[in-house]
Amino acid sequence: MKAALQFAHYHVVETIYKNGLLEPDPDFTDPKFSFKLSLDKDNINHAVVWLSVELGNPSDEHYVKAVIAGFFRFNSEVITEETEIISYYEINAASILFPYLRSLVSDLTSKGESKPVILPTINVHEMMQNSQQADSTDTKTTDE
Repeated sequence: MKAALQFAHYHVVETIYKNGLLEPDPDFTDPKFSFKLSLDKDNINHAVVWLSVELGNPSDEHYVKAVIAGFFRFNSEVITEETEIISYYEINAASILFPYLRSLVSDLTSKGESKPVILPTINVHEMMQNSQQADSTDTKTTDE
């Protein structure tokens, strides 16, 4: 049985690693994740998913940013509603890409004398729900 969501490949889009001489700020280990979905306007069954993480502040001596883009295809005769397909991309594609992002950050930060940053394993589904709730809360706040 073929999976509905097929992962074609991914690209490393951007990496930044600043490893200054001073000790990192305690907030340095608090990762900030972001997710972006871009659907092919002519064919919803093709999508690019961007997953990124930032640690620290870009103006600090210790800062890490990594962005990857995954290329996916959706192939299902059972699931045809656009909202369901988008949900598949949001949850499943992010879950597929996260280990690649996690590995990239560990590899990138292993260069030099500092201990590498190992991102924690996360519940991607919960992260996406929290992100969507925060987005809807922000929208409600700005509309009022």
